[in-house]
Amino acid sequence: AGVIREVYIVKGVARAFCGWVRDYLFGSMHGVRKVTRVLPSDHEDVDRYFRDLIASALRVRRIGLDDEQAMQTVARALEHSPDEYSLWNFRKELLRKRCDASTDMRLTQAEWDDELALTERALHRHPKGYGAWAHRLWLLTEAGDVTSDENRTRALHAELEVCNRMLLADERNFHAWAHRMAVRSLIDDPEGAQVQLEFTMEKINANFANYSAWHHRSHALAEKYADDKDIDVRNLIRDRELDTLEQAFFTEPSVQSAWFYYDWVLSGAPFVRSNGKSESLFVIGNDILQKEVAKLDELIRLEPSAVHALRAKSGLLKKLGKHEEAAEILDRLKILAPMHCGCFEELNNISL
Repeated sequence: AGVIREVYIVKGVARAFCGWVRDYLFGSMHGVRKVTRVLPSDHEDVDRYFRDLIASALRVRRIGLDDEQAMQTVARALEHSPDEYSLWNFRKELLRKRCDASTDMRLTQAEWDDELALTERALHRHPKGYGAWAHRLWLLTEAGDVTSDENRTRALHAELEVCNRMLLADERNFHAWAHRMAVRSLIDDPEGAQVQLEFTMEKINANFANYSAWHHRSHALAEKYADDKDIDVRNLIRDRELDTLEQAFFTEPSVQSAWFYYDWVLSGAPFVRSNGKSESLFVIGNDILQKEVAKLDELIRLEPSAVHALRAKSGLLKKLGKHEEAAEILDRLKILAPMHCGCFEELNNISL
């Protein structure tokens, strides 16, 4: 076991170093290159070009145009500048007018498809554009009744594939994660939670630092097992999650996202039901806490300055009633991470 853990640590260091080199050389965030804006050759003044585009779209709104030319003007501005939230709202106004003017009070299928294509082009330009994601969700909900239930279900499943492609480009794009969750809520699929668990595990195995994957995994666990009264099943799931976390810690002990999830699991995996009642998925007894302290001791032996491991051990010791040992660890942490002394002092004052 010790040899395996040593290998995990070597792999973690290598992965972190390669990520740093990649970001340093290519100027990327999360290893993802920024899309370079391609401008017409006759527009050398970039700022003026974008200002003119936006000004033209706002002028259309001010004078009250709502024809095809107005739609094209706004679309061109949004493709090049997806962050203009007011233009997305103006776009909705134009689409609502089209709905009101139609005989069945709906967008046509072609109009709906064109609008989805516009948002996809905008997201290619800026994958984390709030306005584009919000407009896309609006199309799938408020403006989504443009087709049969069968086609709508097909469109929602296709939307999941769009999210998956976005997450392949940037696995920590929290907009894509949130949109994926919203789309899943629109699909009546009894296996949806299991599919989400498999998807999040795939992303976690690819990168233990994927906070979004850990976060959405907690939601999927609660969704799938909230009504399962079989304590053996819940214990099995708890142990599986702790085993996954152990791999993460011994691979990359400095990754904070996995430690957040660890705190959640060892707090019993609390969740809130739709009626507002708070419950816990797992039973965490002293035997489990003691096993986890032993695992942390092994990690700390290999990585004496592992701040997150020391902080977690201190918390577990307090739960076990060993307050003096916990306080000693927090004092040690004040030396290892002096910028966080206030945090460690506060943790020392919290009674569990």
